[in-house]
Amino acid sequence: MTMIRSFHMIIIFLGVCQLITSAPNINVKFALCNSRVISKNGPFQKSLTYVLDDLQSMTPSKETYDLRNISPYPTSFAYGRAVCTADNLTTSDCNACLGAAKSVLLSTCGGRAGGRAVLGDCQMRYEQYPYDD
Repeated sequence: MTMIRSFHMIIIFLGVCQLITSAPNINVKFALCNSRVISKNGPFQKSLTYVLDDLQSMTPSKETYDLRNISPYPTSFAYGRAVCTADNLTTSDCNACLGAAKSVLLSTCGGRAGGRAVLGDCQMRYEQYPYDD
């Protein structure tokens, strides 16, 4: 009887664990924009789109959730970095957080040569020049 009761308790515990889901912290801590204004229809825009999309899609597949990249368009390079900072994030949590960071960058720093968005569980940055951080 105790073995059956233990088995039922394990089944209930596993069921409750499946109901508990986490969500990334996408609260914006801060967003900073480069003061240099660029043309929204110029060559940098193509580079920026490439870099931000690549950061969002590729960073979650990295073991450290940390990726630096550069656009392949030599007419106007864009440089970027994305990091998911929480230890307990899943790949999909990292992707969701970076999607939110990208949205913040585009809405806050659209038309600027650089920007950085720091959220609760991730951050994303782009610039028109190489940088270290």
